[in-house]
Amino acid sequence: MDLPIRALKHLVVSKSRRNNPSATQTYGILVRRTNLRYEHRVFYQQSKLHICCMIQRIQTVYLLLAAMAGVFMFIVPVLTVAPEVHQEGSLTVYQISGLQVNQINQSESTLYLRPWAVLITNALVLLMSVFLVFLYKNRPLQLRLCRLLFLLIVVQMVLLVLGADKIKEIAGDNYAMSFPVGAILPVLELVFVYLAANAIRSDERLVRSADRLR
Repeated sequence: MDLPIRALKHLVVSKSRRNNPSATQTYGILVRRTNLRYEHRVFYQQSKLHICCMIQRIQTVYLLLAAMAGVFMFIVPVLTVAPEVHQEGSLTVYQISGLQVNQINQSESTLYLRPWAVLITNALVLLMSVFLVFLYKNRPLQLRLCRLLFLLIVVQMVLLVLGADKIKEIAGDNYAMSFPVGAILPVLELVFVYLAANAIRSDERLVRSADRLR
């Protein structure tokens, strides 16, 4: 950007030789505009570079996959409490998700209760997974929070099992807990967070090795 500024300076100086009183002011305005455009361009390029670096790191993919699993936990049943033996007449099934517990009776689904502990825990897991993506500049903190997120998912799984066991006690002795396809979602959260932590640890070791070589 030095060449345009020099050209402008040469133009203005030549005008000043012609005794133009506004030459200095015109030069200052043109230089400020040129510098402002240059700063905007540099800021855009740096922001684009930071975003590209953040997206290209594999732990970002793992964390976003963990967040997607958390979203599906609000929709898909994770645990089911149903009678062990099929009985004629009314059949009540309880489907537990991260958002609510539905009571299904004769093909009619109604809200049974809100598992607030599971709901809040799953919301924290989802928010933390997204938040950790933007901590790519601070890998030690990102790794510590990733371990905390792993423990939070374990707590969430324990709360789900305890809630299903409580519903089974209320429903009766002939009810049992079963695991539908959605039961794999919290397990996937654990796997993705574990893989993200390993990728972050590998990056940190690589950076430290490069620093020692310097």
